[in-house]
Amino acid sequence: MTSTGGSPYTNEQGRNGPPRYSALSVADLPVYPTPEDLDISSLYAGTDTRQIFEFTLESGGTASRRHTWATLQLSSVVPNAVKRPRYTGGDNVEGSVILDLKRPQTIHSVVVLLRGKMMTNALTDGTQVFLESSHTIRSGGASQEFEAANRGNPNTKYTTPQTVFERGINGNVMYEVVVKIVSGLLRTKDRITANVLYVPVIKAPPLPPLRASAYRAGTYLVGPDDDPSGWHALSPLKLSINVKERPSLAADIVCTVYVANPTVYTRGTVIPCYLICEAPDQSENDEIAVLLHAFTSQQCVSLKLTQRVLYVRDPLQAASYKRADLAKSGVGKVEDHTSHSNEIGVSVWWTPGSLGDRHAGGDLQPGTRSCLEGEIHLDSGILPSTETPFLVISHAVSSSINESQDLNISVLPRDGGEKKPTIHKRHSSSASQAAPQNPSPQELGLFQVTIVTSNGEGSPVPAPFTPRPPRKKKDVTTVQDLQYHNSIVGVFR
Repeated sequence: MTSTGGSPYTNEQGRNGPPRYSALSVADLPVYPTPEDLDISSLYAGTDTRQIFEFTLESGGTASRRHTWATLQLSSVVPNAVKRPRYTGGDNVEGSVILDLKRPQTIHSVVVLLRGKMMTNALTDGTQVFLESSHTIRSGGASQEFEAANRGNPNTKYTTPQTVFERGINGNVMYEVVVKIVSGLLRTKDRITANVLYVPVIKAPPLPPLRASAYRAGTYLVGPDDDPSGWHALSPLKLSINVKERPSLAADIVCTVYVANPTVYTRGTVIPCYLICEAPDQSENDEIAVLLHAFTSQQCVSLKLTQRVLYVRDPLQAASYKRADLAKSGVGKVEDHTSHSNEIGVSVWWTPGSLGDRHAGGDLQPGTRSCLEGEIHLDSGILPSTETPFLVISHAVSSSINESQDLNISVLPRDGGEKKPTIHKRHSSSASQAAPQNPSPQELGLFQVTIVTSNGEGSPVPAPFTPRPPRKKKDVTTVQDLQYHNSIVGVFR
């Protein structure tokens, strides 16, 4: 953390002032950051502007005698819609401290702190500070500029996590800039606390050539048959299906779900999916071909994306855990961990070539083989995948079977044992629900994926082929009591 000699109001894109100013108050801001606040997809588009956010400290007394005597100004390059300071990985926290004293007063020290902490409750022992950098403002002058390096803790080997402050999750990651002022004969201590947002820049790897070419040309993606390296296959599902009104019309089929390689996806884009179902022993049976196509046309196979947030209930115990330990189920005492799991995306399927003339061709085949193309939309508000000693955020794509009005569907064990009727469960989407036990592979193919915050350099942005579903509104009827150290939450309100 070093002091700057020149103006802090020139950003990396070279855009100079005058910046836009915003005076923040408790009444102006909602409690929780919005997905737009944490979306950095426009970071390299050159559309963001530099804004100055002001946080003030008033003297006591009656309303007529109050005046602002200390002001913290924070400079941040953000979209116009973002109403609070936000920084990304590698940014410096720049700003000024301005003192307006009505009478002579001794200022013993002015210190600026940049702090990141994990909070699980309002008590002191429920807070772990994982990032702290301090800077002492030089004496002299009523206005002093500063620059705080936002590089994370040099002793850690993990990516500094994004701000996490969501309804229903008591494990919060918060960042703040604190100005501590010691003044007067009695060395009175005052402070200004400004909560800021932080988003790490985690980039997706470059797209494979065929997939990148399809996005640039505006065509559908080439399927697994013609681009095997561009797709990752989940464990095949072996199923037995028959017609309810005609049980003798039955077949054993194998369904393989694919997700696009590399299995790292940027929030705000999509996870491309592909489904191939085959009846390998019925290649000449027309009735079985009709049965198989009925199975896929009813979209009996569904893909879901689940987000799991796992954190140590007592952050002070995090030092005793390794990152891999926390990520593993069952490591450590169960009562030491808290887990929240919720469904954040579901597949949208279509028959190859059915959405227009952009089909890449070659994957729709007659007979006892049927294919579907699809995608899972990724909301821009999804938390990025994170792995630290005190917080793990993971994402997984799982396959399941939807109920059919016309067909009976059973899962065939891989070892050739008895058939297992499909049980259709409705898992709660509430973030407060603990993650369920992993189902058996025959019923549910589960595959871990990585969600990042920024698209890869030089690669086209993955474009959806279907309209985005409306964003789910969070339940605002439940009040979460978070009395976090006086004014810390106040800036977020």
